[in-house]
Formats: sequence, C-alpha cells, structure tokens
Amino acid sequence: MLYLTLIAMFGCASARPGTRISGGTPLAPGELPYLASVQLHSSNAWYHLCGGALISDTRVLTAAHCISGIASHYRVVLGEHSLNLVDGTEQYILVKSYIIYPDYNGNAIGFPNDIAVIHLSQNADTNSTVISTIPLANHGDDFTGVDCTISGWGSSAGSEELNDTPSKATFPAISNAACVSLWANVPNTLIYPSHVCMMGKSGQAGCHYDNGGPMVCNGVLVGVFSWGESSCDGKLPTVMTSVPFFHRWIISH
Repeated sequence: MLYLTLIAMFGCASARPGTRISGGTPLAPGELPYLASVQLHSSNAWYHLCGGALISDTRVLTAAHCISGIASHYRVVLGEHSLNLVDGTEQYILVKSYIIYPDYNGNAIGFPNDIAVIHLSQNADTNSTVISTIPLANHGDDFTGVDCTISGWGSSAGSEELNDTPSKATFPAISNAACVSLWANVPNTLIYPSHVCMMGKSGQAGCHYDNGGPMVCNGVLVGVFSWGESSCDGKLPTVMTSVPFFHRWIISH
C-alpha cells in the first residue's frame, strides 16, 4: 500500500517521542535550518501536515498534495523543533498564497508533478542562527550515487503517528532506471522522469508526515518528498519530486 496525502489524517495525529523517519536519527535544534513545518488551522488549533524547505526569505517549497483551499488557513513554522513545546526560536508566518504546478494530478498513478511554492505573508528572519535558506540544485544536475539527507517530523516504520521532534536519515540517490525496476512489480505505481529516488538499507525510508520535506545532496535541495510505501520499511525506494527537473519553474514562481 502507498501513502501520499496526509491532510485527511491530521485530526487524529498526535506527536510522540522515539525513532522517526524510519531508520533516522534525532536532529539537534537548528541543525537543518532550512527545514519547515507546514501547518493547517482547524478546530481552533494548528496541526503539522507536511515538511517544507525555505528557499528564499519569502518562499517555501513543498509537495502539491500538502496544500489546497484557502491560503490563510495555512502557516509555515521556521526554527521549529518540538511541535508540542515553544522552543523560543520559532517564526510563525501565515501563508499569503501558493502556486501548485499546473499539471499536478493527485489522482494519477505515480502522482506526477507533486510540487508547490508557498509564498509567505512576511519575510523570514534569516539572521536567526536556526533559520536559513537552502540553495536549489540546477536544471540537469544528477545526484545518482550521492548520499543525500531527508528530514522531518514523520513517523517510524509500522506507525502513522506524528513525532514531537524531527529526525534525519542519509542514504544514496539512485537512478530513475533503478527506481523504475524496483517499483515495477507493485501495482498502480509509476516513476516519471520528474522523480528522483532514494534507497536506504532495510528500515531506512521517509514516512508519514515527512511528505513535502527536503532531500538535500551536497548542500543543495534536490527533491521534495512525494510518496513511498506505507510500511516505511525501506524495502522500496522513497520517491521525491525532482528539483532539477522543475528548477526553471521554481525560480520563476
């Protein structure tokens, strides 16, 4: 079974301690200062839905499936560590607007073009020691075989519960040909040229609520976490939307 959209699950999400990102290790506060929490307001409270990456002082990159409807119902939290506590480093910024890639189709096999640019209602303070932007990989860049890092507040294998603090995992990007081959026997899956994949050892994978979060290789943003296997056990690749593929669209929006 695959997972993609998390919005329908937010009402029952609860943060918990323990391992997260399957096979990941806990992040120190401010360790990855580009990491953002994309949150939705509902029932007089804010809920973490997805990750994101700060790409300028007014823009956050995330997955298209992470955001829909009225922009002001969303906010981005930068400098976030504990979702349940006030760390004193957070910047809470409402979403002014967002742009979803025009050809995104959440009902299509393989979830193509799953990328969105969020415009913040005010500038992020990147003078903070725990908040900074991440540069984009360039159009045509290939990171096959390079160790890359994913991060977020997502659950660990066998769980769909949100974690209170974020974690990271580092494992290599693989070629699209290898990704196609590894997913080939799974029904209703499709890998596009606009995807980039990562393959960890057993137990290493992105998981629920990591969606929209960053894949960083050699200090640049290479992918946006789109989908993966619901078991999050690392037996199949984690599938990202490719930043190099969409580079020109991202910088123009």
